[in-house]
Amino acid sequence: MDKGPIEFTDKVVKISSEKDLPEAPISQGFTLTNKTGSWRNVRPVLTEQNAPCQNACPLKVWVQSFIDLLTRGMPEKAALEILKNNPFPLLTRKLCKAKCEIACNRRKYDAPISIRELEGFVGNIGYEKGIFPERGEVLNKKVAVLGNSESVMSAAYFSFLYGMDVDLYTTNPFEGLELTKEEIEREKRRLQDMGIKIISKEAPLDELLNDYDAVITDTKEVENKLTFQTDNEKLYVVKPERKDFSRDLYFGKRAAKSVYQYLSGEGIQKDPPPPRSVSFNNIVLDYFEPAERIDKINTMEDAIKEGNRCFSCGHCNSCGNCYVFCPDAAISWENNLPVINYDYCKGCGICVNECPRNVLVLVPERG
Repeated sequence: MDKGPIEFTDKVVKISSEKDLPEAPISQGFTLTNKTGSWRNVRPVLTEQNAPCQNACPLKVWVQSFIDLLTRGMPEKAALEILKNNPFPLLTRKLCKAKCEIACNRRKYDAPISIRELEGFVGNIGYEKGIFPERGEVLNKKVAVLGNSESVMSAAYFSFLYGMDVDLYTTNPFEGLELTKEEIEREKRRLQDMGIKIISKEAPLDELLNDYDAVITDTKEVENKLTFQTDNEKLYVVKPERKDFSRDLYFGKRAAKSVYQYLSGEGIQKDPPPPRSVSFNNIVLDYFEPAERIDKINTMEDAIKEGNRCFSCGHCNSCGNCYVFCPDAAISWENNLPVINYDYCKGCGICVNECPRNVLVLVPERG
């Protein structure tokens, strides 16, 4: 019987997680003997790739990951993800040039994600909850950090995280920055609460070099901008350029890493160049809609709403597309991530084409 023309609707069906997806077709019988994966000459692989925002950030904060954790309702874990690489998220919220937002792929679609605001908002949760990243293996080495700049404050933070005991000699922390007394005291308390000893006086370099396993300071001119080590293998010099606050924090982080490599016997190595990031052309825009950017984030509701705008470039946020579109039911779901059963995957590439954020890639079979 003719039921008339098919009527279409422009109603938008929103899917926030794999739980909202329809059931995938599943065989009612046993097909274990028919391992169609033997037909395959390429295989889909779940990857974790860099995003432009991450590559542009001097501190290399894993932006996609912390935003994903936030939108899943885990702000404490999101704060921890930020604090692994950004020692002072409330200061970067105020002073950072937000190069991450300039590089954001969403900028080419409607407007960049308010990454700086999100970092500051989530970072404040970390402050209120007393969250600190886990320290590395303790080296039983003692480091003196001498100076007042943001670079040496960052060096103290990361030296402690790398497992070294730290004495911070400072008389005027964060000197020269437009910060209030309350902001400075807050950051000092944070450093003390994590285990850093702050000594409010100056000390002669020669004396410190005799008493400590290594010294980081901003009281001399920088000789090596790649590792910050001087001709004296125990002395490391960092100075802020005052062009980019986050980059000045990176100088301290890199100096702390050099000290760790020296004291642990690894040998100091330069940082490698960042890997290729997921481009705007790699994003499948069919799965996104324009949404207004939230410039100022003051509530969790605003934070999650803005976080949901993120393309999550190169990072799986469990959208479930691969699970739904796989024609061979070769993808299962474990711990909020897709798991591919290569016994049945024929390498058709549908899951790769339908992955919105370029997380799944096809690689050739070898041998």
